Order: sequence, then structure tokens, then C-alpha cells
Amino acid sequence: MISYAAQLRQELSARNAAYAKAQGLNHVCSFGEQSVVVYPPHADDERHGNFMDKSYAAILTRNEWKRRLYKIHSQSQSLPSAERRWKELDSCMSSDALLWNVFCHPGVLRSADLKSILGVENGEVPTFGFRARVPLQNGHADRTEVDMKLGALLVESKLTETDF
Repeated sequence: MISYAAQLRQELSARNAAYAKAQGLNHVCSFGEQSVVVYPPHADDERHGNFMDKSYAAILTRNEWKRRLYKIHSQSQSLPSAERRWKELDSCMSSDALLWNVFCHPGVLRSADLKSILGVENGEVPTFGFRARVPLQNGHADRTEVDMKLGALLVESKLTETDF
């Protein structure tokens, strides 16, 4: 029996491959039984196939967001070689890219209803890769990054992870 996460990965990969082909987007598929679609940024670096145009444009306006675009993909050895090293946010399976597409999109945090649901104040700006330093029982602090901090809200985004 195939897990729900595996089914979701198959569906995301198939839909991304079809979308990339239909839109004429530059992309490649990973090696292996269950392929993953990855997108490089466009040659002009103004667009990226894994992001909505407005979200990507907003990302490029904030240096702290833009820097995180360069985080190397941990599974890049399973991807075809390219002119540049593959980045984590290039992958169609990136839960961070999904989070960024939503919360970097202009207008999302202007929604009074959404801010009310999330308990977020006006003017809050997402911080991605936040080191929460949660205290542990042994007196140390957890070193894991939280995917996003928005005001007092901490968000961990899991798209297809099976071990969460």
C-alpha cells in the first residue's frame, strides 16, 4: 500500500511536469523511481518557475529573503548537473517554497480575516528560517530552524515529509 505522502509526491511531480511543459518553463526532473521537478530561475533572474511572479518579485525586494534563495538543495546529487548548483527552493516538493509563495505574495497579509485567524498584527513581516532556540529539559536550546516566524506565530510547513 502506498502512503499518502508518496501519493502526494507522485501527484505533485506529475502536475509540475505537465505545468512546466504547458507554460514552457525551464525545468528538469530528478533521477530515480520517483522524480522531482526542479526549476532554475529565468535567465533574467526576474522570474522563477517554482514561484508565482508576484511572490518572487516580493522576495527579490528583501535581502533577508533573497539570501535564503541560495540555500543548497540537500539532494542535489539526485539531480542532473546544471550551470549552477540546485537550491532547496527550486524543488516542486519544497514545503518552504509553498510557504513563501503564500506569505510573500503582496496582499496576503493585508487580509483582515487572515490576520485575525493567525493572530497577526498589522505590519508584521515574515522571517524565514527562524532559530527559535526552544529551551530543552537538559538546559540546552533546540537548534532547529522554524520555517517561518510571523509576529508571535511560529509556522512549520510540511508538504510531503513522512517523518514529521
